[in-house]
Amino acid sequence: WLYCFFCRSGYRPRKKKRSAAWPVELSIPEWIESLPERDLPSAFLCPISRGIMKQPAITPDGSTFDREFLARWISTKGTDPMTKKRLQLHEIAPNRALRSLIEEWIRQRCLPDALDSF
Repeated sequence: WLYCFFCRSGYRPRKKKRSAAWPVELSIPEWIESLPERDLPSAFLCPISRGIMKQPAITPDGSTFDREFLARWISTKGTDPMTKKRLQLHEIAPNRALRSLIEEWIRQRCLPDALDSF
């Protein structure tokens, strides 16, 4: 009986949209942000902004961008910057692995400065 009711009413269960819990933006020291692009690991640079990613966001296609710039792109163009396929904000997720690599890279560069002050 329930099956017939749902079929006749046109009821279709909605697919749940995954909402990713986004980590806080990385705090990048000014001196690192001011380094020439050639001195920064290319994997850490957003293809849109060309700056170090503060919130790496991965698309379903596997490309990673800084969340702020990717969100702007999606809001204005509605597509994936690489594939040009339709893309919505709820389809992107934090790239936690890349974020950890960026954090560690920054930590290694800042640690000698902290040790010199002792």
